[in-house]
Amino acid sequence: MVAISSSLTEFVNIWRCWELYHRRWTIIVIPFVAVICGLVTYGTAVSSWYRASSPIFFAPGQQIIMTIEYCALTAATNITLTSLVIGRIVAIGSWRHIRTYSGLIEIM
Repeated sequence: MVAISSSLTEFVNIWRCWELYHRRWTIIVIPFVAVICGLVTYGTAVSSWYRASSPIFFAPGQQIIMTIEYCALTAATNITLTSLVIGRIVAIGSWRHIRTYSGLIEIM
């Protein structure tokens, strides 16, 4: 449940960046890949917890390390996306075309 809710939040932030940066995929590709990698890492850690009786993939403490990696990826992605949104809002604020984005900025 934690991974689903935080991933939804990250995808909303990715969408915000997508809209604010005129749908340029080069801005959101690294955060998008980080979210996918985080989901894979968390899913692997959780699945290995349920298969604790058969250590196919990991050593005993590896699940905790993978959970920490997921938390670090989530934090880094959120900081990156928030910085991108704030940077764009500050940059747009100095332009004349702020009316174009005023509705989107108000929603955020």
